[in-house]
Amino acid sequence: MQGLTGSKAASLHLVSVDFLNGGLAPIPKLAIACLEMPPIFRQEYQGVLGRDVLHRWETLYSGPRRRLTIRDHASVWGWLFA
Repeated sequence: MQGLTGSKAASLHLVSVDFLNGGLAPIPKLAIACLEMPPIFRQEYQGVLGRDVLHRWETLYSGPRRRLTIRDHASVWGWLFA
């Protein structure tokens, strides 16, 4: 895998992802790279979503409410993000 910090060997796994309670559409084929998180991130994060997953969703973060909303369909706010 090539990243910001250089190249590293990684094992890849092909998986299918279902969101049972979230109402998001399943992702039938997804390649997962197993890499060690940098020490600075290990305490707070368990993983990172790549652009191949994020491009499927519309995300809206409300700072005052401390809420992240994820949709796999366009909302009334879709025009703002286009």
